[in-house]
Amino acid sequence: QLKRLWGIANQEAKGKDLDERQISQVIEVLKRFDVVFKLIVTDLGLLTDHEISDFRLKSASGMTMHLTPEHPADTIVKAHEWKKRIEEMPNNLFVQMAMLNHLIPDAVQDLVLYYARRLPNELGKFHWVVDAKDKQITTAEKVWAEAIYPFLYNHSLVQPLIYAEGGDYSYFDNHQHSKRTQVARAKEFAEYKEKGIETLSVRKILGGGFVFQDSKKNNGLQLVDILVNTAQRAFNDKLQHNGWKELGALLISKIPSSISFISLNVKGTDEKIRTIQSPFFHVVDTLNEKAKPLWTIKERLAAQRQNKRE
Repeated sequence: QLKRLWGIANQEAKGKDLDERQISQVIEVLKRFDVVFKLIVTDLGLLTDHEISDFRLKSASGMTMHLTPEHPADTIVKAHEWKKRIEEMPNNLFVQMAMLNHLIPDAVQDLVLYYARRLPNELGKFHWVVDAKDKQITTAEKVWAEAIYPFLYNHSLVQPLIYAEGGDYSYFDNHQHSKRTQVARAKEFAEYKEKGIETLSVRKILGGGFVFQDSKKNNGLQLVDILVNTAQRAFNDKLQHNGWKELGALLISKIPSSISFISLNVKGTDEKIRTIQSPFFHVVDTLNEKAKPLWTIKERLAAQRQNKRE
């Protein structure tokens, strides 16, 4: 309906072509539904192209660094294939791949906690649709779509999902490995064996894998493009405040921020958090102020009553 209003009913809506009024109209429509917008941000102004190239090559080497003859033959072949493709990958696509590796597990955690309190049946099945770069799946897209499986599985070992009280997780239960499978797989990771950590069935979480589609034929992908472009223009001070001021209402409120900022660890240090003077801190503050709480209104009222009694 909005596209008809803008006179582009049969065209693709691109975020870069929309003005403040049109963008705010999109956000107001989305606020009427229980959608969640996840935003992973990096500032490429903090790194040189040479540093990114060096980090990319080191990451490629890491694909085969720990391989031994005891690994399955197909695993060894696939690891060397990924290594070669990452070595040949343009830096911009490598950065995007690295950010997607953070986005997926982060999104799964937030979606599980959020929808378990509101629409738990939504957790019964996941569908992943990605905006394709070209008519054919690119090398970078293929590598990432395959490599995300072991990455997400290992991530679930190191950082198991958190389940908060008050949510209905029954629809999500079928995404866990059976206890027998968990024990068998944990043997590969001695440090986790004693902890009884539950791991995700990555193939269930990712469903049938990632579907790459042309955004021209998918209104959902066009909405994502509009939101991401809105955030980028806001950070770079290329969009007036009235265009992006309500964008935060689609984010989930988190501490320290509803937005995930990441940087490539090009120096290989143990530094977890880096503090810098940010040129767009005011945008972050505005988005965080608007972000919606994880807890429902009912839960917050109950907590307030409990606090008063105490």
